[in-house]
Amino acid sequence: MKYIDGDLHDTTAQNTDRFLKINSCGTQTMETDSITWRRKGRPDYHLVLISRGNVRVKYHDVTYALSEGNLFIYEPYAPQYYEYSKGTTAFWMHFAGTVLPELFSTMNISPGVYKQSFSAHVFEQYRRLIQRFKLPRYQNEIYGSFFTLMALISEEMHDCGDLGSVESIWKSVSFINEHFSQKMTLETLSEMFGYSPSRFSHLFYQVTGTAPMAYLRNVQLENAREILSYSQISVKEVALYCGYTDQLYFCKAFKKRYGISPSEFQKQIEQMDAD
Repeated sequence: MKYIDGDLHDTTAQNTDRFLKINSCGTQTMETDSITWRRKGRPDYHLVLISRGNVRVKYHDVTYALSEGNLFIYEPYAPQYYEYSKGTTAFWMHFAGTVLPELFSTMNISPGVYKQSFSAHVFEQYRRLIQRFKLPRYQNEIYGSFFTLMALISEEMHDCGDLGSVESIWKSVSFINEHFSQKMTLETLSEMFGYSPSRFSHLFYQVTGTAPMAYLRNVQLENAREILSYSQISVKEVALYCGYTDQLYFCKAFKKRYGISPSEFQKQIEQMDAD
């Protein structure tokens, strides 16, 4: 396993007062399993399109399993953590500029994780941009390539024809992350964000690759594991705090997810601290 501390090795991490600047971009095939971690993120945007293989990406403290055709975008200063499996090939780019907030708003693109499968047109445009970035004689054409790439990504993101849906879904994701301990149902979530339950489920899965209630359970369990790892709070109290009124059901869900019961996990942590 190769570990890359992005906070130490990012020589191109910079913002700009220009309308647009591509700080760096390229194509990379991993020769071994690797982890990249930027605890404080970067001052620019980071866009990765997976050409082959598998990547585990953490975005806003939630981990996603991605594969060929998937894409993720980190906004400036968002913590970045992703794991590449050996043999994975990805297109990547770091970019900044004063035009980007308006561009993302106009094209209705939000930073985040997208598990839909982007087409060969997107890959070809990305490849063309990288080629032009490396050749000085094409520098004046890079901006056109960039805007074309973003337009293609936007078009395929919103193939559902519901303008504003991606932004709305990410708002619902943020709501779940912040209020995971509250009781919520598919019906209450869909009503809150202005969709029917079936439409909300469809859009949520399209954007995140996970069903709404499965996503909620994932957030609850990840928070439960984090609490158990640093506190002496009882399993019952952790279950209640994380939205489980039935302790037995919580224990079963936790063990199914992590292969160990909450109490056993807590004992393991205590033993590690003692050692």
